Amino acid sequence: MLRKIKYFFKNRKSIKRKTTLGPYARGIIYDTQNGIIAMPTEDISIGKALVFDGKWDIDKIEIISQLMNSEDVIYVV
Repeated sequence: MLRKIKYFFKNRKSIKRKTTLGPYARGIIYDTQNGIIAMPTEDISIGKALVFDGKWDIDKIEIISQLMNSEDVIYVV
């Protein structure tokens, strides 16, 4: 039940953001430590971190980059 309530409020925030930005807005561009990232206007979880922290999971990216070498191929799905 708690998950449904959390989803309800996240969905309301998403709708409010979409309404605030207008019907022709498709995304928001963030200039972050991760680089320049375009996210859909409906996103409120990663977008919130990008807006307020200016980064998203930098610590995890640093750990992964230590485990990689120049020949590795990384797929992000």
